[in-house]
Amino acid sequence: MSLLNRIFPWLLLSLFSIACARKNDALSPDHDAIAAEIKTLEDQRLNAANGDSIKLAWLKLDQHATVKKDTVLAARVKYYLARLYAMSGQDSALFFVQQALELIELN
Repeated sequence: MSLLNRIFPWLLLSLFSIACARKNDALSPDHDAIAAEIKTLEDQRLNAANGDSIKLAWLKLDQHATVKKDTVLAARVKYYLARLYAMSGQDSALFFVQQALELIELN
């Protein structure tokens, strides 16, 4: 039993390290660029002049393969799409809120 107690933490640490290394490999090369683009869009103030272009940028991100593979990025995009639609009084807001909540529940 004491041998198992000595080996178990090292085995657990090794498996954790391997899992972390594989997780980083799974991220696409443009993950950081997409995350930065999302952050930039989050920081932009919505007004009458830029509303349509911001909405199109969010919709484009929603269709991006990297965003679809990462539930955190996808949930953020869905949330901001829902927010934009809610601010404009469109019914699509509920659709995007439901999608974002489903992604959060998966995580």
